[in-house]
Amino acid sequence: MPLIGICVDHVVHATEGGKDRSYFKLYPAYVEAVIRGGGTPVVLPMVDDVRLLAPAIRTLDGVVMIGADDYPPQWYGAPPHPNEEYCTEVRARFDRAFAEMIYATDLPLLLVCGGMQLACLLSGGAMHQHLPDLGGPLEHRDFRASPVTTTHEISITPGSRLHEALGVTRTRVNSMHHQAASRVGPRLNITARADDGVIECVEFNDHRWRVGTQWHPERMLDDPVMPRLWQAFVGACQSG
Repeated sequence: MPLIGICVDHVVHATEGGKDRSYFKLYPAYVEAVIRGGGTPVVLPMVDDVRLLAPAIRTLDGVVMIGADDYPPQWYGAPPHPNEEYCTEVRARFDRAFAEMIYATDLPLLLVCGGMQLACLLSGGAMHQHLPDLGGPLEHRDFRASPVTTTHEISITPGSRLHEALGVTRTRVNSMHHQAASRVGPRLNITARADDGVIECVEFNDHRWRVGTQWHPERMLDDPVMPRLWQAFVGACQSG
């Protein structure tokens, strides 16, 4: 089975005595999604120098870059926003260096949530810093206390990698974000949008299989359509 690297999150935690108990975090849903897609998950830790991961990267067949809190607005020339929820400096620094390294390989990539947003920023794009500010008709994140995840529909570009994977041009996705890309650079094609125009999927136009989703497909494994995305991704990793 293809070896699929999965990045991790960074959580700052200090005890009352001041001891650093910060840790890396990975939701099990990412691991389960890779396994159900037919791959073998390999967890990639954050390191100060991403070149230390180069030997491990050479053994991989593909990489999943996971969701994240917000990246620094100065990366795209915007002022801070009162509703931004920043990832840690360690996470931001690592993600940027790792993405630039992994983009230079030929590996297929599935970029989820923050992984997609980072690709948009590194391509020369920018972010809507807080979607409710747009006043659109859709609720892209349910801020109410509810155990039920809000969903909304997206339209998918025919002939795109996403369309080929899912086999549909309309589907429902989870609504779990307060930010979204406002524009992307020339390296990316926009291949899905919500009905209010929010960008929901991007694909690298200089690689055979690199797809970024605004939503969390790893949290939709019981959906009748979304598991096909993981199967298509692992299939692309296997055929490379």
